[in-house]
Amino acid sequence: MGIKFANSNYEDMPEGGVQVFDDVDVKVVDAWFALREGFDKSKPAAPHMFLSLVPVENQDVDPSNQWFSAGNPDFWKPTDGQQVFEAVDQRGTGLAAVGSQEAISRTSNVGKLIKSFVDAGYGATSGICVDCTELVGLEFHIIQKATGDSWTNAKGESVKSKDTLCDKIINMPGDASEPATPAKAEKPKRRRTKKAAPVEIDASAVENLAEGAITEALKAAGEEGVVGSALSGMVQAKGVSEGLPPNVTMAAMEMATTAEFLQKGVDSKWWVVEDGIYFSE
Repeated sequence: MGIKFANSNYEDMPEGGVQVFDDVDVKVVDAWFALREGFDKSKPAAPHMFLSLVPVENQDVDPSNQWFSAGNPDFWKPTDGQQVFEAVDQRGTGLAAVGSQEAISRTSNVGKLIKSFVDAGYGATSGICVDCTELVGLEFHIIQKATGDSWTNAKGESVKSKDTLCDKIINMPGDASEPATPAKAEKPKRRRTKKAAPVEIDASAVENLAEGAITEALKAAGEEGVVGSALSGMVQAKGVSEGLPPNVTMAAMEMATTAEFLQKGVDSKWWVVEDGIYFSE
């Protein structure tokens, strides 16, 4: 059975490390998922996303690792796309959904970070839990934002909680770094987010995956049908089980959410839709 990845598309998220950098431009030089133990060893190791960061203005220094909790280990485990990892020393590029949840919570640290990326203009985030190395090369301004809550550390001390967030994207992955230049006060300019360099994708493979995954799932569902919001996850599961390249799987997942593609399926008699529920033709 193929790995089912966690859904990191922010729109699908339900409500519900040590702070290294603050108020500085940083660059992601590595990214991975792993289980991390807290100071309370009686609790199971929890899934985290790790970002290895360096300051944009001094990239020759040793990177510092910042970690972000993803939620309950009963729901999420790191994966390399082929197997799910249970040991704390095993790194994965994806986050597998192993429980009843499909999308990571917006209130998790990973969810909050992704929300800040979305607000800063990152674009689609559905691929982050499939392959978080898509973040490598990203340059952004990192901040620590107080939550108003507090927690007790291993020494019994009360510590004010902060969220580690992005409040501006400097460069998307694939863009060349530029030296930071202070904006002139008399001529403030809005800095536009740059787009990542285009990656060649087999368009026919993308559509074949999206069409094949949905039609198979609808046939299996029979008279119960499938709600439209679940179609993308079905495409993801098939792409992973067949070992397709992550960029093809992610593109097919995006395609499965577009009105144009879904209408094409109706016109081509691949499926029918009634009140938002899709059925096999």
